[in-house]
Amino acid sequence: MCVFHSASRTLILTDTELHFDETFPIMTQFSARLLGVYKQLSLSIMERIATNEKERFRQSFEQVMLWDFERFIMAHGSII
Repeated sequence: MCVFHSASRTLILTDTELHFDETFPIMTQFSARLLGVYKQLSLSIMERIATNEKERFRQSFEQVMLWDFERFIMAHGSII
């Protein structure tokens, strides 16, 4: 799920995408590297496994990317 806060131009993501960087503990960085979410925004493993309608998801994602946001805040990960 994602929420767009227009006043601050912030996209708030829940458990759909993850992004971890060097500011996290070393074990979190290690796990993030294994999951492919270290220093890159990527779908969580749960989302990759649970998403049956890949094309519909892609279309929704592309629509969200058109929103006028300046930053991402994720439930799990770095602020981008």
